[in-house]
Amino acid sequence: MSRPRYAVGLDLGDGESAIAWVECADAGDVRLYDRGDDEVSVVTAMARGIEGTELLGEAALLDPEVRHARVNFKTRPRRTRVGLARSLDIVDFARLFVAEFGERHPEIIGGCRLYIGHPAGWDQATVAVYREQLEGALRPLPVQLVPESQSAFLHVHDQARVDPETRPVLVVDVGSSTIDFTLVTDGPENLPYGDELGCRRIDEEIRDVVLKREHDPAVREHLAQPTAAGLLSWLCRRHKEAAFSGLAFQPPPARPNSKLRWVIDTCWPALARIDVEALVRRPGGWLDRFRDELRQVRGHLGERLPLIVLTAGGGARMPLVGQACAEVFAGATIDPVSEPSLAVARGLASYGRWRLRVEAFRDAVRALTDSTEIDDCVRADARGFTRRLYAAYYQNQWEAIFEPILAEIGAGAPPREAVGDMKAQQRRLISWLATPTARPVRDRVLGPLEDRINGVLRPAADRLCAAHGLPSHALDTRVTLPPTIFLQPRAALLPVLPLLEKVSGPLMAGLARSRVFRASLRGQLRILKSAGPVVSMTGAGNLYRLNDGDVAELTHAVREEVAKQLLQRVRSIETLLAVEEPQAPSGGR
Repeated sequence: MSRPRYAVGLDLGDGESAIAWVECADAGDVRLYDRGDDEVSVVTAMARGIEGTELLGEAALLDPEVRHARVNFKTRPRRTRVGLARSLDIVDFARLFVAEFGERHPEIIGGCRLYIGHPAGWDQATVAVYREQLEGALRPLPVQLVPESQSAFLHVHDQARVDPETRPVLVVDVGSSTIDFTLVTDGPENLPYGDELGCRRIDEEIRDVVLKREHDPAVREHLAQPTAAGLLSWLCRRHKEAAFSGLAFQPPPARPNSKLRWVIDTCWPALARIDVEALVRRPGGWLDRFRDELRQVRGHLGERLPLIVLTAGGGARMPLVGQACAEVFAGATIDPVSEPSLAVARGLASYGRWRLRVEAFRDAVRALTDSTEIDDCVRADARGFTRRLYAAYYQNQWEAIFEPILAEIGAGAPPREAVGDMKAQQRRLISWLATPTARPVRDRVLGPLEDRINGVLRPAADRLCAAHGLPSHALDTRVTLPPTIFLQPRAALLPVLPLLEKVSGPLMAGLARSRVFRASLRGQLRILKSAGPVVSMTGAGNLYRLNDGDVAELTHAVREEVAKQLLQRVRSIETLLAVEEPQAPSGGR
């Protein structure tokens, strides 16, 4: 399956939503979907028109014949007792929004992967239900979910506004349904706070004041109907945003005899008199609850206090958000994200580009390790490292073989079981080669093969890094093969020495501790040690060599070890694949 050409980010907000996209091979800025008349931040609202047509955005609320208007419907998904989850309105909105985008940009939607944000405070089970519903509604598009505050950070990182060396960074994403907190050190850590405190709570307080000032029971009952209630909630949100933008709130245009016109005429006098900032700042109000949430986050972090606090989300446009962060995290730099309500959508697209680049890089690294050139390295050196293994065996028998056997016999192990067969001696030697004291011997046995492999990988890795915009030698190709790869061949490589018969008799339990016996045994081993190189280059080296099947198994083991080490190192350079040179904004539709 080919890798997607585009990464599309979908920010489904409780108040506003947005779509952003980027071509993964492009080093330019992320582009925003514009519905027309610079409408890139779309009101998260749905309604049905008089003919049953599905409407979304502000147009759904301004339609003169609006039916079943729905707003503020981003809620936590939950399974029922029978394991089913109720269909979410936000999922229906996503389906309509993505379909509209796809109609205008078929070339993008036909070759993309979709990245959708979710509140960082949601647990894995909740996210799984959300993903399940979104995948069903957006099929066949591939969907991946990403924490929203993590996405906002990556947008800032992608624009090179945060020095990669400046850590920790705390992202405070003030959305309508939730507030998300993510701490970024070496990697992102989503914090379990803010799930029940979004700016929607302010809208609800404004609405409650309006309803309390309405004394006609019939009017109050009508305002409780779904469409009228949705329209009132939207007006309350617009009043709040106007207050914190320093603008005088004006009701939106509405046609005579429409439901919106009735809601405006009925509620506008009470709504216009509400001092939003005073409501938010009152004792026990939203601002106090926000400060409490920040203090809980600070307590959770302990000594890991942030050097930078990034504020994002539509609610970050309220000056009091940055002020509260500065009070609780004194000493940290408070850095508001530009166009905070669009940071998540942009960050989701940035995240998608980054992940797709990482996948491409990892696939290319894996292709390096699958190269037949590595197989050729093993085959070319098979005879050589077999001889080197024999030399190590003959020259280090006392430390690798006899001392451990005598220790086991002295501790009460049956002599013949302690001695074992050829495979047992092979395992003893290999275990000894893996110890720090045997490192020089290990290097003599495996070093030449490692050098061959590095000689093949290094030029290819340099070309790969250059192709992905990484600095030369960003990927370290120097592998360290563990001696355990010699356990892979089916054939036993090492003979049982005649001297081992001397330590397998019934009297060995007492002799194992005898200094005289041990000295005699070591004297005989010195003779073999001096003859070891000659033996390994002649008789034993020819007799105990790897057959074709052994070479194939050993080759596979070496290739898998090389792949494991190189792919682990990719993790250390993944963030480099996310960094881009800042480009001039490109806009886009």
